[in-house]
Amino acid sequence: MTLLPQSLQARMAARRRRGSSDDPRATEQPNVPSRLADFPPHFWALVVLTGAGAGLGAIGFMALLHAVQHAAFGYHRGEYSVAAAHRSHLRRVVVLAVGGLVTGAALFGLRRVAGGTGGEPTRAVWMHTGDVQPLPTFASGAISEVSVGMGASIGREAAPQHAGAAVGAWLARRAGLTPEQRRVLIACG
Repeated sequence: MTLLPQSLQARMAARRRRGSSDDPRATEQPNVPSRLADFPPHFWALVVLTGAGAGLGAIGFMALLHAVQHAAFGYHRGEYSVAAAHRSHLRRVVVLAVGGLVTGAALFGLRRVAGGTGGEPTRAVWMHTGDVQPLPTFASGAISEVSVGMGASIGREAAPQHAGAAVGAWLARRAGLTPEQRRVLIACG
């Protein structure tokens, strides 16, 4: 016996019978090899290079994050949260304000010069909404790290994701992969 309303139970049963879902990730992806053996051998070399590039990009972004944190809050060792807590309220507000100005100006400039932030890696992979532009995507990740380093709580995980996606997209273009293979390589990054 279930606690779900009968109308919801009926809709769920119909979806199971049809094999459909509202989630686009659950649908069959056209022209994507169904077995790992269907990918060409050079694709696997690109996967290894994408992983190495994503790792190096993440290391570089973490170094950038730490450099910004140390400069913004004037400390040389110890925990970021402890250093920020030992600064005056005024300094914390000024650092956040400057961080917002720097980030806003950088994103505005990126959109004006490059025509956008390069694309959202997750959306490009799952929703088939397009490709990822390597250079603007990498720059967007760097802007994100500067923002986080200056106190914004937007999360540190986006920048390494952008680095990996940018490397995967760049390698896929250089190798002339199909759009489906490119999406898989971006997802690997």
